[in-house]
Amino acid sequence: MSVRILVGDVRDRLRDLDADSIDCVVTSPPYWGLRDYGVDGQLGMELTLGEHIETLVDVFREIRRVIKPTAAVWLNYGDCYATSPNGRSAADTKAAGNDDRTFRDKPFSTIGPIYDPHHRSRGERGNNLDARPQKEAPTGRVVAGGYLKPKDLCLIPFRLVEKLQEPYHIGPITHEVDRAWLAGLIDGDGTIGIRREDNGKWNPGFIPYLSLTTSDTQLAQRCVEITGLGKVNPKGFAGDTDVRGIKQRRDNFVWRLDGQIASRVIRDIYPYLVQKRSQALVAHAMNLSQGAPRPTKSRPVAADIVAYRQRLYEAIKSLNHRGDVLLPNLPHVEPNIEPGWWVRSRCIWGKPNGMPDSSGRYRPSVAHEEIFLLSKSGDIWYDSEAVKSPPSNQSHGAPAPNPGAKQAALGRDPTRSTLGVRRGKQRGHTRRHAGFNDRWDAVPKAEQQENGRLLRTYEPEVWHIATAAFGDAHFATFPPALVERCLIASCPPGGAVLDPFGGSGTTGMVADGMGFDAVLIELSEAYAEIARKRIADVFRPVWIERKDPEQLALLGVAHRMTPGAANA
Repeated sequence: MSVRILVGDVRDRLRDLDADSIDCVVTSPPYWGLRDYGVDGQLGMELTLGEHIETLVDVFREIRRVIKPTAAVWLNYGDCYATSPNGRSAADTKAAGNDDRTFRDKPFSTIGPIYDPHHRSRGERGNNLDARPQKEAPTGRVVAGGYLKPKDLCLIPFRLVEKLQEPYHIGPITHEVDRAWLAGLIDGDGTIGIRREDNGKWNPGFIPYLSLTTSDTQLAQRCVEITGLGKVNPKGFAGDTDVRGIKQRRDNFVWRLDGQIASRVIRDIYPYLVQKRSQALVAHAMNLSQGAPRPTKSRPVAADIVAYRQRLYEAIKSLNHRGDVLLPNLPHVEPNIEPGWWVRSRCIWGKPNGMPDSSGRYRPSVAHEEIFLLSKSGDIWYDSEAVKSPPSNQSHGAPAPNPGAKQAALGRDPTRSTLGVRRGKQRGHTRRHAGFNDRWDAVPKAEQQENGRLLRTYEPEVWHIATAAFGDAHFATFPPALVERCLIASCPPGGAVLDPFGGSGTTGMVADGMGFDAVLIELSEAYAEIARKRIADVFRPVWIERKDPEQLALLGVAHRMTPGAANA
């Protein structure tokens, strides 16, 4: 088994991982506005809650790519209250005593509006959040009801998972207004067609394309900007004569996309097309037919496939010449949409050793955090037998139920409930169900309990886990017992585990000890080294892999640090 620590921005390092390569994710992202770890590009320091959630959503879209269809993702996130800094940093508070309570000293105020960072004002082009200086005021729109007042519970875990559940666009054109704009432009001045390429003795090739010819270079360049695809090329100059014998009055330019790239853009703009909707349908059908074997000298394509493609080619050619074409049974154009995450469960992590909270004089003190179980397909690998609760005669020490005691004490019929219904009858029914109930009642109680109980979202014996102290500078340490419970439940034998926010390496340490491969991603060099030492001291040497070896070589840091003195 091996543990890899990838140093760098989490989104960049996730792109370095292979698709469908991870079996289980256990992670706890940096909480919003909690602490400044002093690292450029760190998460949790976004000026508004809306930007923080959108950043995490982007990270989880990259996680979605690298996990297997049946992978489980365990997400831990604790809530907080909107407040202002109290003038003393968390580091100073910890140095002054043993107080490392969550959300005590914020690096900035979390009071104020919740912005939608994707909203663009009229005339604004593109989402320029990344280009905006960190200290500049946000420019997005305030979401409905989105204002955090002093002492407001922020409900961040629930806002986050709700956003993760939403379907999202994965096509090349990010903004809907741009997709509608390009569709209108193509409807008026563009072309959706199919180019035929004859290959001598082979079968011909048919390639869908999308093009725009215009004398306005800014218009063509705008197409490049919103799609990020293609380039603008000159097509003709003023005074030239075209194939129809007409002399051109202006310089003309063309923006053109071919093949799969063109098909992706066509899928993006299809819902907004009017005049070229039929052409888009035919081009999409042609693109789907390309999944069949490609023509080669030694392997020609089947004659019926060639004939089908030829009919599509002739159909779109006729449509572009304003002919009437019957288009029966063409496949529907599916939008470039991912369905979002499935939230399969919500568990309560109770902290029996939660730090004292002076706010408990005015409201219940916070002594729990949320753990969500996510899936990208709705199905997960889950070993229910491995996480069954042990059998017990009583339920967590509670007294045995005596449903007739209260009625008898009141001088009423103990065989009836407080509503006068005779006991033994199931709610909503006039008689007990025959079959299973009778068979179950006939089983001795000891036998009923001997197999234990399936894991529930709150189990005092399971999710009641104390926080674990770790003295090497990391403020928020995952309890190893919590990680172990998640991996027992949902990581298959020999599986690979990912923690995209590696921190002090708890997930990697537990995964290695249980016989799993692990990948940790950490932005901070200091914390990556803490995690390496922590895991190496318990199990085995760990590799630290860095994103930019040339830049780090200038700093005198090895790209791939070998175990031992080289990275001590």
